[in-house]
Amino acid sequence: NIQDEKKKNIQEEKKKKQSEKEKNIQDEKKKNIQEEKKKKQSEKEKNIQDEKKKNIQEEKKKKQSEKEKNIQDEKKKNIQEEKKKKQSEKEKNIQEEKKKKQSEKKKNIQEEKIKMCCSCSFTTINKKQLIKHMKVNHNKKVYKCDFCTSYKSSDSYNHHRHVSLCHKCKYCNFIGDLNSHMKNTNHTSKKCEKCEKKFPSTYYFNQHLNICKQPPSNQCEVITAINKNFKILRFTNFKECEDLKKTMCIEMYDILNHNIQREANHLMGIKWYLSVQVSLFKRQIGEEDTWVYPVFRSSTKATHWNEDDIPIEESVEQINEKMELFCNLGSGWIFDRVLKIDLYIAQYNPLSGSSYIPTP
Repeated sequence: NIQDEKKKNIQEEKKKKQSEKEKNIQDEKKKNIQEEKKKKQSEKEKNIQDEKKKNIQEEKKKKQSEKEKNIQDEKKKNIQEEKKKKQSEKEKNIQEEKKKKQSEKKKNIQEEKIKMCCSCSFTTINKKQLIKHMKVNHNKKVYKCDFCTSYKSSDSYNHHRHVSLCHKCKYCNFIGDLNSHMKNTNHTSKKCEKCEKKFPSTYYFNQHLNICKQPPSNQCEVITAINKNFKILRFTNFKECEDLKKTMCIEMYDILNHNIQREANHLMGIKWYLSVQVSLFKRQIGEEDTWVYPVFRSSTKATHWNEDDIPIEESVEQINEKMELFCNLGSGWIFDRVLKIDLYIAQYNPLSGSSYIPTP
């Protein structure tokens, strides 16, 4: 029994020790867990504080940047206001100076002495009026008529008007010695046998014959209007060429030159321009080709009778430049051929230097 009791005691002691060890281990674990929790909480609190500090710093920076922007905006506004003020001041100063000058001019005009003519009792304030008065009324130069002895004048304009009115031919544009003109000129008998056109003098008649003998173009279609004072000469049936310049061969230049000279000599002066219609196409992959038929025209030219230098090449260059610009802007247009060339002609009768329009 004693031994059994000893054994029990020993076992109980062992159990106690084990229980104490387990308790100690559990206590240590609890402590470690609590310490870890405390560390985590402290770290969280630190992170929160750091974030708060960062936010505070960012807000401060934003406020500072906003303040700087506001300061810069205010400076700009002040600068603009100063500029506006300066401009307004300048404008005011300019207006004041103008007003001062105008007032000074008025004062000077009022203060000027009255100008008086040396040859008569004419008086005026303006110098120009006095000079005009001296030229018209007291000029020693007298203009005499070269064709009649009954006219004399001291005014060049009146002399010019007298010559243009009293010595102008009724049948043509001649101005000068009518007696010799009427003797040497027959206004009705000069007639062309081919075109049955009448001419006022042998000179015009001979000029017309030199041009009328030339062979006209068989491809020309003539469209007239306003009593044949407006014409359109249309040329078609061109050969297929690579560009406009090759289509406008030497023969075509000669044909246009011939027609312009003939009409200019017939109508005593014309205005004309060229108009060219071409066909262009654009190739598209997987689709049909697209075609366009634009018209390009040159600038208007004036040609007087008996004028040899006719700027046809210049007109063709203008049309060619316009067509190249159209093709470049359209990005892909290809020249096919020339469809037609129209020559627009209208009679041109400018007023001569001696002509005038009487006022009512």
